[in-house]
Amino acid sequence: MRLNKLNGWQRLWIATCVFTLIPILIMWMPSGDSEFLLGFLVVWALLMVLLYIAGLVIKWVVNGFMSKEK
Repeated sequence: MRLNKLNGWQRLWIATCVFTLIPILIMWMPSGDSEFLLGFLVVWALLMVLLYIAGLVIKWVVNGFMSKEK
């Protein structure tokens, strides 16, 4: 998948994923607690999936209001 073919929402989602994952990994490095990191990464992944689905739903609703069907 090429990044230049992504729409604005997908680019924002990828940037959010990257810039929220980096601090999580940096904070985990000193502690070394693997179980905590795994749990936190699962929660993070679920939140990112829900964020993407929310974006799709918002786009679907907006497109529904903007359609000119009679």
